[in-house]
Amino acid sequence: MEILHTGRFDLERAETAPGWMTELNGGHVPETEEYGTSSIVFRDHRPFHPQRLWDLLAGGLDAFGVVRSKGFLWSASRPDVQALWSQAGPSGPCDPVAAPVVVSGEWPEDPEERVELESRWHPVFGDRHQELVLIGVRLDSDGLRAALTAGLLTDAEITVGEDARRALPDPFCEWDLGDLHDHEHADPVPV
Repeated sequence: MEILHTGRFDLERAETAPGWMTELNGGHVPETEEYGTSSIVFRDHRPFHPQRLWDLLAGGLDAFGVVRSKGFLWSASRPDVQALWSQAGPSGPCDPVAAPVVVSGEWPEDPEERVELESRWHPVFGDRHQELVLIGVRLDSDGLRAALTAGLLTDAEITVGEDARRALPDPFCEWDLGDLHDHEHADPVPV
């Protein structure tokens, strides 16, 4: 009762406030400039090499200015599972969330979802992909993108076949895959 429907808001008066006029005259400094925040989206179909991904995360994403990151990823040693990555500060669980369509064979029933899935289908990897958003302060976008790309499998590593890729050194803890939608089995990773 003290805030809503009081009749105390006056649009004409608000429009003459100094902050309003500064904004209208283009004098406002966007937060991205004022605080140096920015983001990148990293996408690739190639899987991460589990040891190189671990090493990158152990080195700390903060070295690139990252303060928050989230998205989907997959590892060469775990090709049957898409994982959800969600990092904030020093905490970064990586949880199994779904079996990719290429593995499960379960296509979406919704026609729009199916069209979207088909539009990003890869001839070798199907719907498995990396899609991460990384947000930071004074973000080293080029360095971060290069480090993430270096964590992916090389062409030579891809050609060895899936069985050999499954046997790659994988320092991440095992996942309980009994229920791929159960996020209580977080895989703590160094960040």
